[in-house]
Amino acid sequence: MIKRKLARLDSKKPKITNCPVCGRAYVDSGNNMCRDCYDKEKQMQLEVTIYVREHPDCTAGDIIEATGASPGVVRRMMQEGHFVMNDVSAVSYPCAQCGKPIIVGRLCGKCAESMQKKMVKVKQEMMVKIKQNGKAKKDENGMYIVKALGLNDE
Repeated sequence: MIKRKLARLDSKKPKITNCPVCGRAYVDSGNNMCRDCYDKEKQMQLEVTIYVREHPDCTAGDIIEATGASPGVVRRMMQEGHFVMNDVSAVSYPCAQCGKPIIVGRLCGKCAESMQKKMVKVKQEMMVKIKQNGKAKKDENGMYIVKALGLNDE
């Protein structure tokens, strides 16, 4: 009981880590980068947004070249849907699965649906194996494992 409370308190402590952009130590507040780099990225996002509004037929390459934004910033903005206005966007990038041009997310609709169907099928297969071979059991770390599926090292 006491360990759980201590673990909860410990998980709420601010973490000191190195910024993945500039390498400086900082207290992580959820932005995953130091305050200076976060402010610079927000400024770059603003510049990119203004550029896309002024040039609605631009490509990702055009954005990077004209604004000096890093490909990572532009890709993240695209995946988060920053350039989608009224379900129309000239800025697209390839689906992670099939390569079809998409304007938001990581997968096109067809690939997302296919992935969902595969996940449902795997879940059903797991449930059948659990019913056939017994219940899931807790390992020494408190994780539930299913011996029937061969997920443990015993």
